[in-house]
Parts: sequence; structure tokens; C-alpha cells
Amino acid sequence: MTALSLKNRLTESEKIGEIVRRGRRHTADGFKAYVRKSADGSWRAAIVVPKRTDKRAVVRNRLKRRAGEIVRRLLPDLGRPVDLVLYMEAGSAKFSFEELKERLAEFLGSAVR
Repeated sequence: MTALSLKNRLTESEKIGEIVRRGRRHTADGFKAYVRKSADGSWRAAIVVPKRTDKRAVVRNRLKRRAGEIVRRLLPDLGRPVDLVLYMEAGSAKFSFEELKERLAEFLGSAVR
């Protein structure tokens, strides 16, 4: 597994906050995403796993790594470049990697269009 590259990572809280405030919100079982058209023509993503998802850091970190790998593979192929803030909610921790991949592919496909 490879993490999101630095150029595709949203790291500044101000930019993440702006996308959350001004982006389109999409929800599904276990996920919440804020999507906004990319200003610089490339896709960028931030993955947020709140403590309420699971109290154990091991579970949250595993979920973040899995989601990052899935987003890294999927987002460039979904069409237009976007800035994405993906919140992993409590329900997403129970999915296996393959199930998470299928659900995120479907979810991101509808959110980005």
C-alpha cells in the first residue's frame, strides 16, 4: 500500500474547512464526503477518521490507510478533478477491505459526478 502522494494530499486545515463549508455534501452508510471543483486542475483528498468512529487508534489508522489506498486508485479515473474531504463514519469500520473498496467506488462515483 502506498499513501496519497504529497501533491494529492489536502493537509492544511484552512483548505479542508473551506471545502467542508463550500463543497457539496454527500452521505452514505458509513461515509460522508464534501466535494468541490479543483482550483488547480488536479485532484486532492483528505481522509478524516473521527474518534467517534472507533475509540481504538489501531482501528482508526487501519481504516484511514485502507481508505487512502482506495481513494488513490479510484479518484484519478472518476473524471473531473476535484478536492475531496472524506469522513469515515462509525459504520465503515466493520467493512472488509474488498467491501470497503466496492462501497467507496460506488459512493465516490456518484459524489464526484
